[in-house]
Amino acid sequence: MTIAPIILIGADRRQLGKSTLLASIAKELTAAGIDVIGVKIRAPKTGPSGYFFEERHEVKPSVRNMFEAGCTHVIHIEADDKDRLPLLREALTETGVQLKEGNTTSGQSTHVVLCESNALRFDLTPALFIHIETPEGEVKASAKKTKELADIRIIEPFTKDDVETIVSRIKEILGVAPA
Repeated sequence: MTIAPIILIGADRRQLGKSTLLASIAKELTAAGIDVIGVKIRAPKTGPSGYFFEERHEVKPSVRNMFEAGCTHVIHIEADDKDRLPLLREALTETGVQLKEGNTTSGQSTHVVLCESNALRFDLTPALFIHIETPEGEVKASAKKTKELADIRIIEPFTKDDVETIVSRIKEILGVAPA
């Protein structure tokens, strides 16, 4: 089983570019030889909690962009509060990956989990928590509670410099020398 740190990407509200940021980070990391698993978590629309692996031929732009950026898997989780973390662990086990929680480095790793979620921050301490802020507009309830816990806060729209800063931090966490 490969142990991988988790990087969370949250935002003040929907449609601020979490998926785009995830794909931009994944593209840089995979170009450096790092295996990336992308994860999207949301509350269930109807029915019970669960997860599924997105298909490479998915037409939904956010998922397609993650695969095009080099993600080995894209996992979609619909879960209530009590099921988020157990379902994430279960899905990752199917890929041969175990989460390394916390923000301490422990040697070199060539795998990372990039996950879109504010709420998962309530369940674990990630290696890095990135929060996208909007200069205007409403802030959702989970973001009000978690944004103060962010390690990096960026203003929407994010820039190439923002991506470079984040990728450098992730490489430090992984113990990968900069190129």
